[in-house]
Amino acid sequence: MKKIADVEIKKYFENKMEEEILLIFLLNKRKPKLTSSLYIHGKMDNKSSEISKMLKNPPSSWRKMFKSEGISETPSIKEVLSLLDETAGSNVSGERDTSGSNPKKYKPPNKVRDEAMKGVVLSYKNNYPSYKGIGLARAIQLATQDSIWERSVERMQAFFKRNQRFETMGSDSNPTKSYMAWLNWGGRSGMDWVMNL
Repeated sequence: MKKIADVEIKKYFENKMEEEILLIFLLNKRKPKLTSSLYIHGKMDNKSSEISKMLKNPPSSWRKMFKSEGISETPSIKEVLSLLDETAGSNVSGERDTSGSNPKKYKPPNKVRDEAMKGVVLSYKNNYPSYKGIGLARAIQLATQDSIWERSVERMQAFFKRNQRFETMGSDSNPTKSYMAWLNWGGRSGMDWVMNL
């Protein structure tokens, strides 16, 4: 990490820049575009911040589900994402690579992130935890993480193949459990994205 004297850079990165971003800035001679991720140079982005607030004061069904899944009743985002380590049938999901083989990762488009965030908000307002918290964890993953593992994409493809009917089983103003599940997995944008990879 380098400290740069340029006032404009300081304004955007508060003296702590990753070398890659600095290089892009210097090569392009323009202000870098900030991307949404869990942390942007030490500060939480809006989606992560809003989700963290929800997790500090979760609805009763979320608390019950968190407790039954063996995590804190007021978990961190990282703890919720650990729910993706298992399938609904309690099998190991294989989502996180532990082999060190550096598997392929995919960056969710902003539309997918936004639909997943809408799913989190509706799930919070309607006290919907999803089965074993996996759908909720998927929404939080899509809304807050810069990229997801290839195995996550495969699981999303399987979800959409099984549950495409969920899209029409509710609405934003009348959110059914099926509709909230649909949004939690990225909604129409999520399906279009993963089915075309």
